[in-house]
Amino acid sequence: MDWNEYDAALFDLDGVITPTAEVHMRAWSRMFNEFLTARGVDAEYTDVDYHRYVDGKPRYDAAAVRLVEETARASAAPSRCSMIA
Repeated sequence: MDWNEYDAALFDLDGVITPTAEVHMRAWSRMFNEFLTARGVDAEYTDVDYHRYVDGKPRYDAAAVRLVEETARASAAPSRCSMIA
């Protein structure tokens, strides 16, 4: 690339120009809701969950914390099955 051909360069700083958080929230919601539903857990993953468990955290940590909490809730409720088979 010949930078002399350009007067300026524009870089997206992950969410500064494009709303990547919205895309991330929808992707995590879809993944968690499909995962929970497949295991008979009726708790829906929401935007509140995204902000509480995922936003600003390493992705593996975010998923682990949410799944552990939901597993604990599912185990405590007799009408639900455990998420982890």
